[in-house]
Amino acid sequence: MKKIICFAALAATLLFSAGCKKDNQPEDKGKEGLEAPVLTVNTQTAILGEDDTEVLLNFSWQDVVVPGITPKYVLQVTYEGDTGFTAGTSYDTEELSKRFSAGELRELVSELGKTLPVSLVFRVRATAEGVEAVVSNLVTVKVSEPEVVIEHIYPIGEATPWGWTLDNAEEMTGADGVFTWTGKLIKNAEFKFVTQKDWWPGLVRDATSTEPFAMVYAKAEKDGDVNMDNKFKVDKTGEYKLTIDAKSIYALKLTVELIREIEITVDINEIYILGSATTTGWSLDAMQQFTKNGDIYTLRCVLMSDGEFRFPLQKESGKWWPCLVMGETETTLAVGMADGDNNPFHVAEDGVYDITIDASSLSITITLTDIDINDFASKVEINELYVLGDACDAGWRLDDMVAFTKDGDIFTWEGNLKASGEFRFPLQKVSNQWWPCLVMGSTEGTLKVANSDGENNPLHVAADGNYQIVVNAAALTYTITKK
Repeated sequence: MKKIICFAALAATLLFSAGCKKDNQPEDKGKEGLEAPVLTVNTQTAILGEDDTEVLLNFSWQDVVVPGITPKYVLQVTYEGDTGFTAGTSYDTEELSKRFSAGELRELVSELGKTLPVSLVFRVRATAEGVEAVVSNLVTVKVSEPEVVIEHIYPIGEATPWGWTLDNAEEMTGADGVFTWTGKLIKNAEFKFVTQKDWWPGLVRDATSTEPFAMVYAKAEKDGDVNMDNKFKVDKTGEYKLTIDAKSIYALKLTVELIREIEITVDINEIYILGSATTTGWSLDAMQQFTKNGDIYTLRCVLMSDGEFRFPLQKESGKWWPCLVMGETETTLAVGMADGDNNPFHVAEDGVYDITIDASSLSITITLTDIDINDFASKVEINELYVLGDACDAGWRLDDMVAFTKDGDIFTWEGNLKASGEFRFPLQKVSNQWWPCLVMGSTEGTLKVANSDGENNPLHVAADGNYQIVVNAAALTYTITKK
């Protein structure tokens, strides 16, 4: 049986008994002659693999033979540095041994409030009625996960020249476990490192440290309930040399050296509109482009009051910045290079707006027209339609969505729906692109275009079953029929 104990009283008792010993009394004897057990273990290094049932540690000790006395044993454990065993855990046992599987060691490390790697300290305490308790020698075991050899490292993030586009990420130069990269980083923009052309495993900021460039190895976005996707930032735009000592994933060291500061300059050759206030939402691929006439850029579009918007200066997959954002006033613009620079625009009411940008003076005018939003020719064009939500078989998996069948403006879908869930109709099938979608309008049977979670008004069905859904994309209406 395992129990949490406080060893402070025990330590005081042992200290007192040690002070009362005669000079010629052996160190491992109790006051009444009870001999301290000798603790041994099969290994002093436990590496936790994927098999939690694998037995990694096998402790044993000899029986303390005293005529007329039956000793009891407790295996005590704490972490290295807790010299008084005040924060430890104990295991009562009737055996002269104790085994630990990989799963039990994981649980033990978690119970002690530690993370891997960690050095654990074990000892056995022997007690018997009428005699002084004694403890064994200390045994230290280092518990860790298998060492990961890092062969490739890629900086990634909006601070880098390629943004969050993995395919374009430039690999760091590596030799003997040390990796270097020299290039431009943008201030206030986030970046991290990946060890392959995939999002995980990653080398991320250690959120438990006060050092801005403390680094840890992360196998996934979350470790249990702990968020591991913590990113780095620099406070100046400039040319940097990044050095990562990755000889051990347990002793990662990131050095960030500013070579020279760079003044931010942006050439404006094209402008787009992006945001939850627009009919195309946060879809980079679907952004509307301004018409260019010298330094003057114009656009007529629909804007919603419950969203925000800004103006990207390029249309590239995965590249969210640079953008034009609101400056010191609502009629001025500033160049934003990262999320930290974002100061988005808003409008007071839904409607069709004329936007004019002067790229030479970085000024802007946003004018509400008297055009009916429902009659505006540039409202969202629907060429494809899908079903998404926990009411359908595909759940919230974008890649598994089932498309409607299209016949002109009429879209038809058949499939199973659950009364316990909700669903909506995405207008595209793009990885990580959740909006825009068609959701329920002001009344049942009508639809509207939603561009963000804040506009979501999902649909439901009253009973589980197989249904046919028909959407009229021109009229933004729908029918749902149980088959």
